[in-house]
Amino acid sequence: MRGSGALSGCLLVAAMALSACAGADGGGAGDDIRVGMIFAQTGEVSALGVSARVGAVAAVDKINAAGGVDGRKLAVSFCDDGGDVARVVTCARQLIDEGVTAVVGPITSPLSLAAAPLTEAAGIPEFGLGSATAITEPVKPYLFRASSGNQEEMETLAEWLQKEGVKRVAVLTDNGASGQDQAAILEKVLPAHGMEIVGKESYELSDTDMTAQLTRLNATGAEVLLTPGSVQQVAVIAINRKALGMTMQQVGGAGISSDSFIKLAGDAAEGIKCLGWKVSLHDKLDPADPMYAPIKEFVASLEGDVRPDQFSGLAWDSVHILAKAMEAADDPTDPKQVRDQIEATRGHVGTASTWTYGPDNHRGNDRSGFVMSELRGGAWVPLAS
Repeated sequence: MRGSGALSGCLLVAAMALSACAGADGGGAGDDIRVGMIFAQTGEVSALGVSARVGAVAAVDKINAAGGVDGRKLAVSFCDDGGDVARVVTCARQLIDEGVTAVVGPITSPLSLAAAPLTEAAGIPEFGLGSATAITEPVKPYLFRASSGNQEEMETLAEWLQKEGVKRVAVLTDNGASGQDQAAILEKVLPAHGMEIVGKESYELSDTDMTAQLTRLNATGAEVLLTPGSVQQVAVIAINRKALGMTMQQVGGAGISSDSFIKLAGDAAEGIKCLGWKVSLHDKLDPADPMYAPIKEFVASLEGDVRPDQFSGLAWDSVHILAKAMEAADDPTDPKQVRDQIEATRGHVGTASTWTYGPDNHRGNDRSGFVMSELRGGAWVPLAS
């Protein structure tokens, strides 16, 4: 990953005092535009947060190398929320006190929603990378979703399962905000596409074994086990499923389309299908695809053995949308003007979506970044349309 001269060294970890996070960015220029970033670098969702930080920093480096925003560099104040709701509130307060113009992150729905009351009260745009419907419905003046939404993901999965001729589905979701949202949507979209939910189970985000739930679902006669959760939890499900000798096809959501899932699940991941992302399959992308050029630009910005995935891509897109909004504003440091210009974004082709926002649409994304995938030979490969 490229090193960012504008990146604050303020990792907020338990062993550090909050004062260690205040303000230092190495640049110190008075006319820099300060942007806050909140991504977990420690804790259970750190794999996602580390990836998102890679994409966000690469975007800042790219923008600054090209002259910044109207000649002004982006300076980043960074905070590690550890995947913890209490810490994300502390992070949001810290960044607001530092005078950031906008915040990119946090990485999950509960964290995004926990930070939102503070950024809303301060009148600072927040790009939350969670997928829960509650992030954008109802619309909140300063909270934007920079991710796919559960509604779009579950509808896309239902359409694909219908095309595959699936009739009986078992559903296993988490008890968090996003998992409950997914379960509620699936209860509507699966029957609407001609499928019966023959078994439903749930788990806590902290669970490390899903054998009991899987044993019950295995007795339902389902053709497909639908697990639209996050990397860590779905990896546990995959490992437990293999240990039980289950033969029903496991299908995941967009949250597992990454190398992180492969590393955690090991050989238990083989054969799993998921709603993948084109950015994770960049080396297999059709050059005629409208997203080919922006994805290739993103991939070229990464160095070493860093592999792009949806989390780094979403963060990259967020920073670029934010920078364009700042350029369009009369005052790029005025959060309200920047918010208004984010809402004016139309047809921004990124690495994870073609983004269009509006005063009544803080979702932004479409389905252009999705592609159904299967884990074969230790790598994600696209499935035929």
